[in-house]
Amino acid sequence: MALILQNITQKYDNGTPLYQDFSQVFVRGRIYAVMGKSGSGKTTLLNVIANLVDYTGQNSCTQASYVFQQSMLVDQLTVNANLHLTLKSTCKSRAERQQLIDQFLDTAQILHLKDKLPTQISAGQRRRVDIARAFLHPSAVVLLDEPFTGLDYSIKQELLACLYTFCKSTNRVVIFVTHDVDEALAVADEIKLIEGTPVQMLHAASVTTPYENRDLTDAQMVQIRQRILSNL
Repeated sequence: MALILQNITQKYDNGTPLYQDFSQVFVRGRIYAVMGKSGSGKTTLLNVIANLVDYTGQNSCTQASYVFQQSMLVDQLTVNANLHLTLKSTCKSRAERQQLIDQFLDTAQILHLKDKLPTQISAGQRRRVDIARAFLHPSAVVLLDEPFTGLDYSIKQELLACLYTFCKSTNRVVIFVTHDVDEALAVADEIKLIEGTPVQMLHAASVTTPYENRDLTDAQMVQIRQRILSNL
């Protein structure tokens, strides 16, 4: 089932529309990177999808998982306890919750950290927990707002692989906002550019090369990068 936005209008406090009669379809099992200049409305789009701001129009998303720029883990609880909190409302059996948690932590390659506090693990490991928690929550849509900002290149690559694995294995709609064109090229199936007031969303590129075979120095990738950068 796709995420469908139809005739969305969302306004600034002064009444000027940021989004006006905005419509878009996002398909399950695909990763969408959303790019645009600072202040162009990228985060607002995620907040509309997650029903965190007022708007008019139709939004088929009734529940979304959200990875914010800052980690929302409870520092006083272990990784394991944080993830139990995520599932408590939908899975009453502790044993079943633990089985799911172990499965997702294993996929994220951090099962050995489940008894640690968030303050006892690295920033990259904490982001792995954030991503695992987002996919652990039984929502059809996963939103990420610049999730890899400030992380080293090698850590970013590991997290992008983690994001890709979770998206393809759980068949979610994944939409992530980024300022880094190489992040988008590395993992996205589609790259979207937003611009203007009211916002227009432009289809920048579809990346058809399988994730594991992507080479950002390839001529096609270089061409896509140049096209995107020329519009940012």
